[in-house]
Formats: sequence, C-alpha cells, structure tokens
Amino acid sequence: MTMSLKQLYPKGYKENLAWRAEMLLKAQKSVSYRLMLRKLFFDDPVFAFNGFFYTYDPREHDKHQQPFCTYDFQDKVILKLVDDIEHGRDLVIEKSRDMGVSWLVIGVFIWFWLNPKGGADFLLGSRIQDYVDEKGNMRTLMEKCRYIVNRLPKWLKPKGYRAKLHDNFMKLRNPETGASTTGESNNPNFSTGGRYRGILFDEFAKWEHTDESAWSDAGDASPCRIAVSTAFGAAGKYYDLVTDSTKSKLTLHWSLHPKKREGLYCLWPKPPWVARGAVVDSSQWWPDPSRTGGSALRSPWYDEEFTRRTPLEIAQNLDIDYLGAGNPVFDGEAGMRIALLMKNPPQVQKAFQIDLLDSKLVECPIPRDPNGYYFEFVSPSDDLEFAMGVDVAEGKEHGDFCVVKIIERATRSIAGTYAGRTDEIHLAQLLALLGKRFKNYWLGIETNGPGLATFDICATQFSMPYLFMMPRFDVSNAGVSYIKGWRTTVSSKSTLISGIREWLIESQGTVDLRCLKEMT
Repeated sequence: MTMSLKQLYPKGYKENLAWRAEMLLKAQKSVSYRLMLRKLFFDDPVFAFNGFFYTYDPREHDKHQQPFCTYDFQDKVILKLVDDIEHGRDLVIEKSRDMGVSWLVIGVFIWFWLNPKGGADFLLGSRIQDYVDEKGNMRTLMEKCRYIVNRLPKWLKPKGYRAKLHDNFMKLRNPETGASTTGESNNPNFSTGGRYRGILFDEFAKWEHTDESAWSDAGDASPCRIAVSTAFGAAGKYYDLVTDSTKSKLTLHWSLHPKKREGLYCLWPKPPWVARGAVVDSSQWWPDPSRTGGSALRSPWYDEEFTRRTPLEIAQNLDIDYLGAGNPVFDGEAGMRIALLMKNPPQVQKAFQIDLLDSKLVECPIPRDPNGYYFEFVSPSDDLEFAMGVDVAEGKEHGDFCVVKIIERATRSIAGTYAGRTDEIHLAQLLALLGKRFKNYWLGIETNGPGLATFDICATQFSMPYLFMMPRFDVSNAGVSYIKGWRTTVSSKSTLISGIREWLIESQGTVDLRCLKEMT
C-alpha cells in the first residue's frame, strides 16, 4: 500500500466537491490520468474514501449527500480494517453513537469488492432483516453499499456492471470477478452457507438468542470477523469479546470526533467515582456508575446532550458504559461496587474437567470456553467453611445453564463456580464430588422445577449433610414448618436481592465475572 495522500485531501464540503470535479474532468480528457487515479484508488483506501465515496446525512438538509471527508480517527480505522482483512484477523469495535463506523466498514468492504483482483466476498449481518436490506432505506447496510457504488464514475465500477442485473435483494455481485457482497440477518445458521473475506456483525450487542452460535459458526466461514456495537448491557457474546484481553479492539469514544470534542474538559475537582490518581482522557472517561453524573470527560456538545437525553441514552450512545446501558438491578453505591469488581475480578486458581464416569474432578489447563468446567478461586481447607448455592435448569441441549456457586463464608468471597448444561441427576453427582472436596459446607438448592429431584438425589443417594431447608411461617398457628431447598417466590426473591445489595454496599468479598454480569 502506498503512503496516504492525506495532505492533498480537501476536507471542506465545497472544497472537496470542487477537487473531485476537477479530477473527474481531467480523467474524462486524459486516459493516462484516469489510469493513475484508478491505481491510486486501489492502492490507498483513504484516497478512495476522500476522493470518490459519498455518505448520507439527512441532518445536513440540502447538503445531505456528503462527500466522505474522513477525520483522522476514521483514517486509522480504515487502515486497521484493511490490515485485519488482508491478514485474516478478528476485530472488535466498541463505539459511541454517530462515529460513522458502519459506513467505514461497508466502504472498506466495497473497496475490496471493486478490486479487479477478485477474491473479495463479504457478508453484512445485522440483528433483523429490516436493518440489512430495504431498497431506498438508508438505514440498511445493503442500501449504504448501493449508495457508495452508484455514485462512482463508470471507470471505477466493475466491467459489465449493471444495477438491474447485479444489484439484487441482499446481494451485490461483481460481474468482472464474481465476488459478492451479501446481507444476512441474525439466525441460528448465520454465515454457514458460504466463505467470506470478512463478516460484519453490526450492533452485535443487540443480537439475541443466537449471538454465541453466530460468532462461532462465522469462525469457519471467515478468518476476519468484525463485531461493531454501542454498549447494551454487560452480558452476551459481544460483551465477552470487548472484555477479552486477547482480542484486537478499537474504542471509538465521542471525544475522538473533532466537532464533538471542541472545548474538551474534565470535571474538577474530580468526582468521587474517579479513582485516586487516575487520568481522565479519551481512553479513560470514567462514566458515573450511578448513572446520574454522566462522564468525567466533557465538552459543550456533551453538556448539551446530557441535558436533553436520559441516563440510559447517555450510557448507551455516548459513554460506552456497559453497566449503565443495560437494565441494572443495582444502582447507586451498589452499582459503583459492581463496576469496581468488574474491573478487578478474582483470578481463577485451578480448572477441572468433570469425570462423572469415574466420579472425580480432573485438573486441567484453564480453557477458553468455560462452559462445563469447574473453576476454583480458593483451595479447600478444613479450617474454612463454605456455602454452596445451586440453580438447576432442565438440561436441554439449547436450554439454560445449571449454575453452582461456592462462597467462603468468613470472607464472603467466591471460592468455586460451575456453569453448564446438564440434567438434575448428573448435577447431583457433581455436587457430591464438590461436597467431598470442601467438606465443611452448607448446600442450598433452588427446588422450583427440576431442582427438587436434585435435592432428593443429594439427600438419599449421596447422603449429603447440611442441605438447606427453607422455613415457612404459619402466622395463624404461630408455628414453623420447613420445605426442601430454596423456593423462589416474590417474597424470597425480594429478600435475596436485598441481601445482595447489602453485600455490595458493605464492599466485602469478591465474586466471579459471570456472576457480576447477572447483576447488571
């Protein structure tokens, strides 16, 4: 790739259009000049954007058809995308709203697709079909593709390209190379029908139900998966990706945008939610965990948005605040505690495979996929006491996970955890193994649904002691009776949430990241 000619790109609306018109006029008169422009176009994607691509912005009224004049941060995104596609690497992009990322990814895909070298098939994915393709709707991914391609001069379009033949619903085909840019909505078999140079997962945080399988299956369909999203809660596959330190990630905060960052400043004195000695800048903007104070990094533009938008909108669209962008059960001091714990979760000390055939736990290297493994944070000791909590699912192939949490009672910190799809019988076998390992424990099993069978097996087949029995008070007879396990009711759920809130506010103990996500 040649060095970018950035210094030659006029960035003003009128200046850029005049520059483009001059190039097109010269290209019309001179074949050699046209060939030079064509070479520059395919050598330098930043030149392609600034010299030939357009974007659409209805907020600009009569100037809504905008020449794509990129900002410095967008140039870096373009070059990063090109490099990752060429070298077959996954990329995760977390962003504030309105940073032009969807247009950037689509523009890069189209830049590859146009190249006469070929081998540039791409897939554009979004959570529902209405966001993938609808002719004339600029909100959709495929219409953005059309918008870019249709405004190119004929000598940059593929040889033989005719919109009526090669522009179809959910698909653009390059007749010169045979390459296709295809659209597809979220579904259980996403991407499995083809092979692609790159795949876009647009607003991936909002993909429901099949986000795990879609991302996994796409790994076989393409070496370059690109997950893009604003914040939408601290759960799901997208959140796993942005918090995975092994993944290549770009963070595009609003403070990188030249128009939005004008007059950029920090709150002073530092608000209480900013850690002592911490730097506040475009890489650490410190949103308020209570969702009332906004971000510690501000500008006049941000202040105006802060006054007219809700805390949820601020968290989702501006602050890249995953906790505030979800539907958190806990806010205030409890929410701040969760935010702190999520930044510094406890480290797994040991991992175990579960061998039910030989009734033993087999220590193993810590796996990348945690499902179905038992993880230990605190080693068992005869001097320590523990409490086990068990949530029993039905064991269906695509159903919920059974979950086991072990807490060290003195420190009120996580000691062990398991999450996996298993039935109530095998879960009871696992609990018996954990009971032998920890010895001094209390065991609470939720007995709504299949949990009752797990309780009975633990009691009768494995003779496990210290099974929790839930008291039931009879006010009329002033008596107390007991039922097996923990029963989730409106009253008991309220008691549970109050207890967790108290634990968070007291700032005692730690818990694993998976559990913290469930609190958001």
